[in-house]
Amino acid sequence: PLNPLPWDGLDLGQARTIALGCAVRLESALSGSSVAESAYSCLYSHDAVLGDMGRSLAASAASASMSTAAESLTDVAQRAVYSSALLLVKLSEAVRTIVQHADIYEEEDFTVNTYGFQFCPGIDEDDLHGAVGIAIKKLTAVESESGAGERVTEKDREHASAIRLALGFQ
Repeated sequence: PLNPLPWDGLDLGQARTIALGCAVRLESALSGSSVAESAYSCLYSHDAVLGDMGRSLAASAASASMSTAAESLTDVAQRAVYSSALLLVKLSEAVRTIVQHADIYEEEDFTVNTYGFQFCPGIDEDDLHGAVGIAIKKLTAVESESGAGERVTEKDREHASAIRLALGFQ
């Protein structure tokens, strides 16, 4: 049987791994790899998955008053993964556009073919900034141990700090 992508029980450790993986894939895109070899090798960056994550986060925000402490840290982890994957896709699109308009690339140095990937066209720059801003705010709250709804462990704070730095890099 197929195992779904970790989401419902996502913790900050898993989110850290995924966010750092997105940063590595962005570096790969910046080095000239195709979007299929870089951005879209992360399953979280596919348009349908990003759409599902966005809808899930919107629904959880609507019912946030009824969340438990554990759901609070899960929400932070989910927002971090969503933001990281969204940044990966949108920054890869921006790099591709810049290279195309510069018209100075060599075919073997930078592949501009998208292989049918759409770069999540339903998300605009304002949506991107909003999602990343909320994620960074929640990660900062975990780091300072305020607003997380529970006693946050030192490991949680370390994970939150690493994720926030990865989002800042992207």
